Amino acid sequence: MDCQSLTIDRFRSADDLLRIMRHPDVWPWITDDGLRDPNALRIPDAMLSDMIYAVCVDSEPVGFAMFEPRSTALCEFHGALLPEWRGAVGMRLGRMAIRRFWQDFGVDKLVALCPQGNRAGQRMNAALGFAREGLMTRAYRRDGRLEDLIVFGMSREGGA
Repeated sequence: MDCQSLTIDRFRSADDLLRIMRHPDVWPWITDDGLRDPNALRIPDAMLSDMIYAVCVDSEPVGFAMFEPRSTALCEFHGALLPEWRGAVGMRLGRMAIRRFWQDFGVDKLVALCPQGNRAGQRMNAALGFAREGLMTRAYRRDGRLEDLIVFGMSREGGA
């Protein structure tokens, strides 16, 4: 793993992003029951923005980091990695994406929302430097049931 090049780049095409989002081990955690068919999701290349990073190993996208502005001070963080890149390499890539975001944009706070049932996502957020800040009750539908979303936050001073 040490000889592999880890980079944060821009997506070359929306197809690369969709390949990751539609993966059967990614899709259930980034969508709720409202959009069941991964192939129904469409993202034209024109929608790729400077706030969507390709998380790459040897120049091949293996994940994404997406930052959605909520105000001039706040962005919401969404990210996912293909299963084979989760773990130590994935944590390095996640930290790189957040550091890159702090360099590129002037917001002061990041938040991440994680379904209460996604224990691995909660551990990942904590390991990336996010702190649990709150709970949005019954805000995520999974398998026909409403679940709570845990709110994680990180300020610029806290870093990643």
